[in-house]
Amino acid sequence: FIVRSPYINYESFGQPLICWYNIRIKPSLIELSISVDFESFNVGKLVGDHCTGGHLQILDSKYEAVNSNLGFHCGEIKQPKKIVRQANAMLLVFTVQNISD
Repeated sequence: FIVRSPYINYESFGQPLICWYNIRIKPSLIELSISVDFESFNVGKLVGDHCTGGHLQILDSKYEAVNSNLGFHCGEIKQPKKIVRQANAMLLVFTVQNISD
């Protein structure tokens, strides 16, 4: 399936936005992995070693400590990028502090 930016109307500008995408595949004896391909990506900015303004968080573990240390992405990607996780479920959480474009 294809995930695109949500529809943004005039009332949305200046507001925070959180989008959740829950991906699940049927468990298989052969392979338990999910591959997510991004054609382009632009959310937040990387400042030092943390994201400001927004981020994508990838949650794929039942352990909170694993999820909190793994899977934060931000900045701009203008070329394809692939993220592969060895799991049968993945939650993508896009968070933007202020919709401006």
